[in-house]
Amino acid sequence: MNSRVCIAGLLLVIIALAGCWGDSSDSDDAPAAAQSDPPVGDVPASTGGGATPSLDSATALVRSAGDPDDVLGAAVVIDSDGLLVTSTEAVDGDIELVLPTGDVYAPALVTVQPAYDLALLKIPVDRMTPARIATSRLNVGSEIFATGWDGSPPSLARISGHVTGTSQAIDGELRIRGSDYLATDLDVSRGFAGGPVADDDGGLAGLLVPDSETENAAAVSAWVIVAWLEHHEQLLEEIRQETRDWDAIELPNRWSVRVPDGWNVSVASEGADSYRAEFTPADPDVPVQLNISVQPNEFGQDADAFIEDQFAGRSSARIWDVSRLQGRALVRVTMMQEGALVDVGYVLDPDHLIAISMTSGYQPESDQDRVDQARAIFAAALGSVHQSQ
Repeated sequence: MNSRVCIAGLLLVIIALAGCWGDSSDSDDAPAAAQSDPPVGDVPASTGGGATPSLDSATALVRSAGDPDDVLGAAVVIDSDGLLVTSTEAVDGDIELVLPTGDVYAPALVTVQPAYDLALLKIPVDRMTPARIATSRLNVGSEIFATGWDGSPPSLARISGHVTGTSQAIDGELRIRGSDYLATDLDVSRGFAGGPVADDDGGLAGLLVPDSETENAAAVSAWVIVAWLEHHEQLLEEIRQETRDWDAIELPNRWSVRVPDGWNVSVASEGADSYRAEFTPADPDVPVQLNISVQPNEFGQDADAFIEDQFAGRSSARIWDVSRLQGRALVRVTMMQEGALVDVGYVLDPDHLIAISMTSGYQPESDQDRVDQARAIFAAALGSVHQSQ
């Protein structure tokens, strides 16, 4: 594997601005939320006056899955297909996202950007309203507004403040077109961690992240988020290009899938109605494995019934996406099995259930780049699944 790649299918319209805080698809299937809380009402301003940022519908609550009263921070919708960005501080442990509608989801962790304490999350929802990106640059003295969650029960709140300083890029790998950090005089509580910072026109200018060097919140600039996601999309495209030269494997019922060229193949079963095989890199020191299986399908095109039967009660499983592939329901899931990260895509063909999975021995906490590589290869293989007419 000679590419370091990450996020699949990312639309490059995004955001950012960050700081610290104290304790004060073409989907036809609409996946059901894990549960539903009362919808969020009007947003009270914690401080009076100033503009009203239009980020309310794009700001989700991050809380502990085991304790709904334990508010960890906020997350911001950056793509209509269910991508949200937040601070790594807010995703420590088993978490839930509460959307402004009150719907609750267990998000999948897509990737992290440790240099800037950023995390990208995915939930199986489409047609979401992403944050509107700020078009103006913020300078020292610019008025800003932070949105987060405050009170008990928590509700959306807003704090106003100003930019007090800027700094330049600290990660030379990203092509950042402006300042990377903005110092502020914002004094926010824990429920604002990972939440959005807006300019006086209501545009998303950044994301609140922890900053141990100041008592007030700092902000990672929108330029960082844009550069980060552009970088990963470029790396993903490299894998997509390689897919064209991969070997095509024929599956039952005229289906086929492409697998990395030169990988070792071990076919456990092969027949007119079933198939099962394992594919591993030629380098034995690379702990990843691609698995493909075809078996009878008992669920038809009912993705919700399939999810309920296979994943209900499995706390480590996260539904990444429910969409369509060549007219068939496609369910993508990520989970942990025996300490290994596993990504699986299930194609619900009328006659067969096709499962494509990637198991990685790398751990996200210490090997995020390698996890991103494995996920990129998995996404490319899944995207190559095709049935001849």
